[in-house]
Amino acid sequence: MTLTIKAQTIARAWWPDVDTADQKLTSWIRERGGITVTDEADHGKVLRAFPDPT
Repeated sequence: MTLTIKAQTIARAWWPDVDTADQKLTSWIRERGGITVTDEADHGKVLRAFPDPT
């Protein structure tokens, strides 16, 4: 996972379990007010946005 803000890489990480990844994602959403999850291997395809823009 790579956390990028305004085209600048802020952090790179990988967690061995889903619970840890969920906790980190929730923390980043609270800290930054929202996150867009993309798939770098699929040309930046948006997988999910938090909070949901719809």
